[in-house]
Amino acid sequence: MKKTALLSIVFISLTSFLFGQLPIGTWRDHLPYNKVIMVAETPNKIYAATPYSLFYKDLADNTLNRLTKVNGLSDVGVSAIAYNAAQKVLVVTYTNANIDLITDDGIINIADIKRSNIPGNKTIDKIKCDSNFAYLACGFGVVVLDLKRKEVKDTWLVGGLGTYKKINDIEFFNRKIYLATENGVMYADKSSSNLANYQVWNTDTCACVYQKSVIDLEGIGSKLIAHIPQGDSSYLYVSNGAEWLPIMLHNDGKKYSIVNSYQQLVITYGTYDVAIFDTNFNQTGHLFTYNPGFISPAYASFDRYGDLWICDNENGLVWSNGKNTWDCRKQEMMGPTLSDIWKVFGNEKNMVIIGGGVDGTYTNLWKHAPISIFNDEKWSSISPWNNSVIDNLYDIVDGVVDPTNSQSIWLSLWGKGLAHVVNNQITEVFDGNNSSLELANGYTNMHGLCFDKDHNLWMINSNTPNALKVKATNNQWLQFSLSPYSNGLTTSALAIDSNGYKWVLMPRNNGIIVYNDNGTLTDASDDQVKLLDINLGTRVSSSAINCFAEDLNGDMWIGTDKGIKVFYNTSGLFNETNPAPQTILIEQDGYVQNLLEFENVTAIAVDGANRKWIGTTKAGLFMVSSDGTTELAHFTTINSPLFSDEITSLAINHKNGELFIGTRSGLISYRTDATLGSEVIEKSEVLAFPNPVAPDYNGVIAIKGLTTNANIKITNINGVLVYQTIANGGEAIWNGKNFNDEKVASGVYFVLSSNEDGSQKVVTKILFLN
Repeated sequence: MKKTALLSIVFISLTSFLFGQLPIGTWRDHLPYNKVIMVAETPNKIYAATPYSLFYKDLADNTLNRLTKVNGLSDVGVSAIAYNAAQKVLVVTYTNANIDLITDDGIINIADIKRSNIPGNKTIDKIKCDSNFAYLACGFGVVVLDLKRKEVKDTWLVGGLGTYKKINDIEFFNRKIYLATENGVMYADKSSSNLANYQVWNTDTCACVYQKSVIDLEGIGSKLIAHIPQGDSSYLYVSNGAEWLPIMLHNDGKKYSIVNSYQQLVITYGTYDVAIFDTNFNQTGHLFTYNPGFISPAYASFDRYGDLWICDNENGLVWSNGKNTWDCRKQEMMGPTLSDIWKVFGNEKNMVIIGGGVDGTYTNLWKHAPISIFNDEKWSSISPWNNSVIDNLYDIVDGVVDPTNSQSIWLSLWGKGLAHVVNNQITEVFDGNNSSLELANGYTNMHGLCFDKDHNLWMINSNTPNALKVKATNNQWLQFSLSPYSNGLTTSALAIDSNGYKWVLMPRNNGIIVYNDNGTLTDASDDQVKLLDINLGTRVSSSAINCFAEDLNGDMWIGTDKGIKVFYNTSGLFNETNPAPQTILIEQDGYVQNLLEFENVTAIAVDGANRKWIGTTKAGLFMVSSDGTTELAHFTTINSPLFSDEITSLAINHKNGELFIGTRSGLISYRTDATLGSEVIEKSEVLAFPNPVAPDYNGVIAIKGLTTNANIKITNINGVLVYQTIANGGEAIWNGKNFNDEKVASGVYFVLSSNEDGSQKVVTKILFLN
């Protein structure tokens, strides 16, 4: 059992807030909050569970607050929540069978089920609280938590001879405990001394429920209700103590949840509405619109004031006046609308995430995933709900933000061509039928997208004779053959290096094609093309190339299924007969090996200090030195708030140093201590934060807006030097201490910055309040 404090994400100072700066070393989540699956009422909060995390409405100050792995939760992927009033504990369960107990004193983690060696299904679908206990409906049986002692009290295996049986729901009714299972209803006397003994459990043999998949049990008044799905519909049966009888509440529609809420039966129909009934099944309320707005409810419950809280599949948490169900208000939390991240890309103005993709053989997945855009600290999304054009598009595999217009985004689709987004609207779609793009077997398979320094948009039109295309600044379409190397084969990722060379990935043929147009788009006579062998001259052969990124020295780093390889001196590629990549040798545990030799590298990002951030499929995120020989950091789900150790994509906002990390379980970001330096000092851009420094602040102070690798000297008001350092790219950090490792006294301190040759200088001030 692990106990952690319940933390809050706060900005350290007014200055840092105003400039949109996260403190260095800070994580923040970018999870979806538009889909809510369950709600729980506590004395002063309304908690809402999403499939990824929690958030709550504070009834005292009317604020919305998020609660994720970043600020206290132990895991991601919430499956259920329930509040135990006797012990004042919110029980949170996760899809991997982990458990958190949220109390006034903090969060207590109980990982017993998660760590157990139980084979098969360990999911926890429902929680039922009674007295000082929480009863968990698990994939193998029932687990009883003692919430007073904060530990597992008992486990009930109720299958034949004490074998595993999936439990969908638990209900206490008429001094009995009822279990909803995949093949009927089981029950036992609540007063039984040994409920862990399978022999005390009985199976209800009534034909209505016998051998049926029962997913909900709910007691209300003198009646017990069973919810049984059948095909695309669901049916409710009520027990009068002797037999089960069908009750017809609606003629059609799939029922998603049935809740006894303050002796009112609340039923959500995921396709269209919420219905409310009294204990005699007389309908007393009906909600089928949010006036205006579509409704897609998954769960709903009243609070003690008589207000209705609706968990919606698309609209998040919705409040409704229980006395007037037309009065509805969405409780909107900021976030994207997707969690399974295929790629994150962008610049200092916009970060964009897409959830499309293809499988390992570059076959369509037919995913109509939305597009989410992070701009000015706010998320917006393009989905079928607000743009009908996207409903005809699928498998968005790459994208690029226009460097001259942050509201202009280009997206490539595997099969449907090239889409242009302007001001969050898809304004045009190009394919093989209305442009110079080419069809392959009836499809326009587009992939990598890049702007060059002249603002020409380059793209990969895969499986075609002329796979490299460009939409020039004059809107002229041009195409280039990668013959004899591609010849209609699959090509995917694209990068343009500082030489102007186009690097094209051939994922299914384990090769990289480099194309040089020599800066003459309309003259092919001076063009050059070369195929690179990534295994030439290296001691470990890779069977897959996943990504590449150019660093600040002009070297191209290649991510493979066997770690990292690097092409140095890329300007001379076309002068060499067989250019060979190099492997970076490191010593680990007394053995010399290639950098990340045993890891499948999926993403590489280069920060302002030329350090490499490297994502993998199983080992999380690494940061290595500029030359790759030193591991500077290694983040995993165990030692950090990372949502998953499977990293799918990386992108850096070079202006503020925020690293966006795409995973299969959601997007998270981390504030690094490096930004991209400038060539010329702009005094107005040089800022220190936090500033002023509060007495209780013990973090680092960042100085940003500097020239690359600037020299930093910090003095007190009398000119005495107290600290000096070199900037990481365009940002320097200071821990607020002098050379004797003592916290500096109150007062004003001068930061003197100069570029590497001393020709440019700037001074800024930091105020300490101790």
